[in-house]
Amino acid sequence: MATTFPRFEIGGKRYVIVPEKVYDSYASTEEHGKSKDIARRVAEVRAGTAQTRSAKEFSRELIAEDLRKDRASACITQAQLSEQSGIRIETISRIEQKKTTARPETLDKLYRVIDQHTK
Repeated sequence: MATTFPRFEIGGKRYVIVPEKVYDSYASTEEHGKSKDIARRVAEVRAGTAQTRSAKEFSRELIAEDLRKDRASACITQAQLSEQSGIRIETISRIEQKKTTARPETLDKLYRVIDQHTK
């Protein structure tokens, strides 16, 4: 029987939570066609030019980068996103600065607003 992992959607993007050991195995295998971002980060870790991160830190980094990029693409400020989503601007700032791990329901509220601005 195949192992299943928790899946969830945030802002129209699908995520799967996997044990760190599974992720490490995936990230080290070329045939899986990993994204350029993951390939770059794995190369940095292997070269010793990046700090080794836990799966939680790695996820926090990816979410922060995506949120910043997606918010900028939607041409909205943190203040506008805060006002329209009901999420405090301090929380948005901390997520984008990789200082906190956002809850899925928080990201869902943020991406509902971002999605409205990108349609």
